[in-house]
Amino acid sequence: MESWALSLHTAQVDAATPATAACPHCAALRSGLQPGADWQALLAHLATADYFEIFGLPPAFDVDEKQLAAVQRAIHRNIHPDRLPRGDEAAQAFALRASAIINQAFAALKDPVLRAEYLLARSGGKSASDDKQVPQGLLPQVMMIREELEEARASGDADTLARIKAGAVARRDETGGVIAGLCRELQSHGADMDTVRDALRMQLNAMKYHSNLVHELESSAAAKS
Repeated sequence: MESWALSLHTAQVDAATPATAACPHCAALRSGLQPGADWQALLAHLATADYFEIFGLPPAFDVDEKQLAAVQRAIHRNIHPDRLPRGDEAAQAFALRASAIINQAFAALKDPVLRAEYLLARSGGKSASDDKQVPQGLLPQVMMIREELEEARASGDADTLARIKAGAVARRDETGGVIAGLCRELQSHGADMDTVRDALRMQLNAMKYHSNLVHELESSAAAKS
């Protein structure tokens, strides 16, 4: 999973407003840039553009990952310094800064959890990092699991360690499914979006606990192998 510290830059748009190829700046990134382009204007737009708009995708949780990757490659080809005027310092500076923004946007949309974070933020709700509430009962459960984990490690109980890992993976995957469902519900614009946003935020926070535990167990196993 990508770093949770990834900064989510979000355009303040309603989640019902689809990102389309109508944006001339984003379309130019995907199809090819002209030598006389206004590099400063392009960069200013890119710095605040909606991530889905950049890639010409509708703002939705379900993303065609092959299409996303193909568009990313096309954009990188089009903004590569060798494809832009070499004697134009503004064009070369644009290539470097634009590449970093494209990479960040791609990382956010490629990873399902970061994509959910982004959809939550662009819907106008607080981010999971701004409101760290978790589902009721999660923290006591985590404490019990960690106590059992420490005992199993101390005694070298491989069977218990394997069971704890399997349970952690199952909870992570189950939470991922809940997050996906809430994101789709968020897109539907039902009557109580605040409730959906709150539930999504709590599940995203829960995912951090589950993912961190799985990562810890996998890293520990890898170190012993």
